Amino acid sequence: MHLLTKSLFVLALLAGTGCTKADDARREHLLAGSHGWIDITLKAPPAAKAAASAAGGSAVCAMRLQINGETRLDETGDLVQADAADNSLGYRFVVPAGKLNTELTIRQCVKDELRLPLPLMLNENQLALLEFDGQRLVLGSTQAYEPTTLAAVRGDVAKLHQHSEATDGTLAMLTKLAIASLVLNVVVILVALRRRRS
Repeated sequence: MHLLTKSLFVLALLAGTGCTKADDARREHLLAGSHGWIDITLKAPPAAKAAASAAGGSAVCAMRLQINGETRLDETGDLVQADAADNSLGYRFVVPAGKLNTELTIRQCVKDELRLPLPLMLNENQLALLEFDGQRLVLGSTQAYEPTTLAAVRGDVAKLHQHSEATDGTLAMLTKLAIASLVLNVVVILVALRRRRS
């Protein structure tokens, strides 16, 4: 029996690894073509709040977002607790640019499953901010978006180093000039004192 449990555990890990690789491959494929981004913020439905306040009630919601029939988000979370902490659950992911048929499904924390379609047009390199306010799914705004990459961060760090070296060089030069000025002032004062004594 112990061997069977171990085998099932290993198979579950391998299956999870396969899903992660498939998700990564899909993301890379989308990034290679014309793409945009979706950011979705989720609030708790009133039914979830009522369920959470009931004795032994659970406010854990199952959330699924499909884009043109493809599942891009499939998560569970306690939306009521996130709202109470003023830390709404949110997700950001890459999607193909163009006409998108989105559909958010909320279940488990509500008596009747919520299916909320939202068609939208997303241009390349745009970020669509979607908001689920607990009852409706709406497009808050769309804005230009260029995600931070490791290469960009590396470039910024290199610029900071160059700026730091230039600043250090300037500071060293100013320090030398200040010391030279001080020495010159001391020499002038000593010369003036000698002349006075003579």
